[in-house]
Order: sequence, then structure tokens, then C-alpha cells
Amino acid sequence: KPIKSRLTIATLLADPGHYYDSTYYNREWIARKFARHGGLEAYDCWYSVISESLASGEDPLLLGYERCPSGVF
Repeated sequence: KPIKSRLTIATLLADPGHYYDSTYYNREWIARKFARHGGLEAYDCWYSVISESLASGEDPLLLGYERCPSGVF
């Protein structure tokens, strides 16, 4: 049966992650760069909310806005 709609194929390419050791994986960098958005407190809160949402199926945005520091957007 022919496909009648457009087909999208996505490819994910993994990298070893060491490229991010001095930035995204570095808590000091996160604290500096995201201080105005709540810093590590907000980061840790959102990390927890996202992990919980993946397990429960709940909406991470609703949970996060309720639980996490808002910072300045």
C-alpha cells in the first residue's frame, strides 16, 4: 500500500560525552550560567521532576512550574 503522507526519518548519533565535561556536565558551570534562572537548585529540581515524569507519565511542565524555583525568564 503506498504511503499517502510525508515520511520523516530521524537518526540519532551518540557521542562519547566528554565534549561536555567542562560545560553541561560541570555543576560549577551550571551554577554560573544559570544563576539568574535559579542555578543548581532549579537544575536539581527540574532534573528530579523530569525523571519522575518519565516514570509516572505526568506532565513535567505542570509539575516543574509548581515545584521548582522560577528564576528570571
